[in-house]
Amino acid sequence: WDGRDCLLESFTDITDLKRAEESLRRSEARYRTILDNIEDGYFELDLAGRLLYFNDPVVEITGYSREELQGMDNRQYMSPETAKMVFKAFNRVYRTGEPIPGLAWELIRKDGTTRSVETSVTLMRDRHGNPIGFRGILRDVTFRQRYEEDQQRLLKALERKSTQLQTAAEVSRAIGDILDADALLPTVVELVRERFDLYYVGLFLVDQTGRWTGEPDRWAVLRAGTGEAGRNMLAQGYKLALDETSTVGRCILHRRPYLGSRSDENIGDPLLPDSRVEMVLPLVSRGQVIGAMTIHGRDPAALSEDDIPVFQTMADQLANAVENARLFEAAQHRAQRLAVVNRLVTVTGSSLLLDEILEMVYRELVPVFQPDAFFIAFYDEETDGLDLRFIVDNGERLDPMWMPVTGFTSLVVREKKPLLVRDAKQELARLPEPVVVGQSREAESWLGVPMLVGDRLLGVINTQAYRPHAWDEEDQLLLTTIADQVAVAVERARLYEQAQKEIAERRQAEEALRQAHEEMKQYTERLERRTAHLQAAAEVAREAAAILDVQRLLDTTVNLISERFGFYHAGIFLIDEAKEYAILRAASSEGGHRMLEHGHRLQVGKVGIVGYVAATGEPRIALDVGQDAVHFDNPYLPDPHSEMGLPLKARGEIIGVLDVQDTRPAAFTEEDVAVLQTMADQLAVAIANARLAERTEEQLRELRVLYGER
Repeated sequence: WDGRDCLLESFTDITDLKRAEESLRRSEARYRTILDNIEDGYFELDLAGRLLYFNDPVVEITGYSREELQGMDNRQYMSPETAKMVFKAFNRVYRTGEPIPGLAWELIRKDGTTRSVETSVTLMRDRHGNPIGFRGILRDVTFRQRYEEDQQRLLKALERKSTQLQTAAEVSRAIGDILDADALLPTVVELVRERFDLYYVGLFLVDQTGRWTGEPDRWAVLRAGTGEAGRNMLAQGYKLALDETSTVGRCILHRRPYLGSRSDENIGDPLLPDSRVEMVLPLVSRGQVIGAMTIHGRDPAALSEDDIPVFQTMADQLANAVENARLFEAAQHRAQRLAVVNRLVTVTGSSLLLDEILEMVYRELVPVFQPDAFFIAFYDEETDGLDLRFIVDNGERLDPMWMPVTGFTSLVVREKKPLLVRDAKQELARLPEPVVVGQSREAESWLGVPMLVGDRLLGVINTQAYRPHAWDEEDQLLLTTIADQVAVAVERARLYEQAQKEIAERRQAEEALRQAHEEMKQYTERLERRTAHLQAAAEVAREAAAILDVQRLLDTTVNLISERFGFYHAGIFLIDEAKEYAILRAASSEGGHRMLEHGHRLQVGKVGIVGYVAATGEPRIALDVGQDAVHFDNPYLPDPHSEMGLPLKARGEIIGVLDVQDTRPAAFTEEDVAVLQTMADQLAVAIANARLAERTEEQLRELRVLYGER
């Protein structure tokens, strides 16, 4: 300076710059701390795609160590196809500068497994605005994606299930209105096939009685099938054995659904060539498997395990509908048969002529049983033979004949029990050698029931058919009920014939033996008294037989007995279900009415004549009640001098006691016992019939309620 050396210094204040740099450093540190602690992955790449910076979640997502990732090319953890797609996306960010908010791609971890990820990418620039790389967020969406896929599958499954349930409900509504089993089954299979878009639907029912195959409980018989295949199988009488050889047989045996594809060994019916999947569902009603529903689809995916609950529910509803239709049909059938019993009660009660009674019985039974051969035989205990009084074979009336007690009839006579032979050829091993009656042709179906009055066998009613499985247990019960009624009518007719014969013989003797006029007169009076009692008994029986209300029957009967026989008191006791007490149900006297008000009952076998008769089933007479140790001194009935208790028996079972009392000493004779016991037997049958009618009416009311009828 002025010719001298000098030092020139310049100062610039950079305090603000230093503060800005420090602030930027602290800000970047805070930024890095935030990035290192977020749950999603953060990364920075150079323009070549090499990792410059990343946080711990990136390490966790990729499975590589931090050292391995540093500087790694991003193409190393993606497939070539994914690398091309990612390159195009990053290139677009580079060229346009516009960020990508969500790029979905598949990342390959170090262990080879894959993860579904989403990436948001933005362009990094220097302070002069030049591109220097990329930064972004890496999010692992594997579980979210799986969840969404699962949700989608679940939604589709729920939509499918909802459709199935709606369709099943429609099917249920449709079948619920059908009470005809023959119309129900074809309707169901067509409806199920159409609504569920199936290839084929068939319904099998177990032949429980042998009605369709002649072999009970051995076959499942096709009762309805869709399309031409169904029509062809029905025309063939298609059936499957109840064993392991078929899916239907196996399903019924084990009571479990079956699902199988065409590749399975037990599917591939040549009658259904386009079937690719089959489901078989048991039809279970009231705990019993009654059949199976088989459904087929053309597509293997048409049916799955998830479909079984819906179809099984529908199958259960169908089984109940089938069983309800059967019950309704059976109830109608029983009502028709009860009408036959009622008509027989009326017609047999209106006649005392034996041949006329037998003819009326045959006429009523023919429409119900449709027999090929029929006979009514009376048993002669002295000769141990049968008087075939009424015989019909193939509609032709044959002359009466006598035969020894042999063949199937011998079992009925010896055991005093019904015998039902469904198929004689199959059951011959357990039966005696058959005896042919009529046109020398052996019956294939045979039904015989005893005619019993109390425990005494009067004879046998027999119906035969030249075809197997003509009748079942219900037919046996009906014929047994009819036989009980016929037995009483026959006994009454026999007693009437005997009385008439004795009256005629005595009158002839009176004419021939005038010297015995007084004795004859007295005897005749006794016989006439007996005849009057028989006619009175017949009147009581007719009145009783026409009444199907149990209580009205009992009230009417005791009043008729007191009125027609002139007894001081008549009462009817019925034995309770526990067989402990005989309970007074009806009485004709004022004292008896007071007993009814007090719920009068006597302990079986322990109290009075009624208790004795109820326990032993034997009649009991007290000609002088004061001298009889068994007589019960009843304060409501202070005036009786004679008492008689008669058992009421129906089908061999004691159901009650008829108790009659008179103010006269020794008012009853052995003849009175015979007449009144016959009347008591008929009364017991009438009570049993009335109870049966009430049960049938109750069943019909329940069915009407079940199906909405009033």
